[in-house]
Formats: sequence, C-alpha cells, structure tokens
Amino acid sequence: MLNTNSTRSARLILFVALTALLVVGYGSLAQSPSDAAFPVLTLHGTIQSQNASGIVLNGQIIDITGAQIDGALQVGMIVQVEAFAQPDGLLRARRVTPQ
Repeated sequence: MLNTNSTRSARLILFVALTALLVVGYGSLAQSPSDAAFPVLTLHGTIQSQNASGIVLNGQIIDITGAQIDGALQVGMIVQVEAFAQPDGLLRARRVTPQ
C-alpha cells in the first residue's frame, strides 16, 4: 500500500502538470489568433477616435496593431473592420478598410 505522503506528492505533480498544459495551450491561442481558434467578425462604423495602436468604432475599442490597413485612417471616417474577438473581450483587427 502506498503511504499518504507519496500519494499526495503524486497528486500534486499531476495537478501541476495538467495546470501547466492548460496555461501553455490557452496562452498560445491568445497570442496568435487564427481562423480556427476565433471566428472573424466584420464591423462597419465611424471612427470616433484613434491612436497608433487602436481605434474606437461605434464605442468599441479595437486593437489595430499588426492589422492590414488599406489607406490612411481619420476620425469621422467610415470603415469596415475584420477582427477577432479575444478571450479577454478585446477585438483585434486583422484588416481595416475605409469605405
């Protein structure tokens, strides 16, 4: 019969290993979205504000870092945005097209 300490140690090691696998797997999805991991959303609206890393479109903050931007963006411009919804609720643009 196994003693109580070795049983607890084995359970702890199993718990830590499973937790590490979950964290690593979840982290890789959050850092590199793909079509398989997150559905693409298409949004249309007016840019209310902007900076180098994001725009506000109809009250929604959208991260445009790394997005393909088809032309110069300006506040008041109507655009179409293809974006991924991240697990934390952030929208990450894949493409921004002025209309």
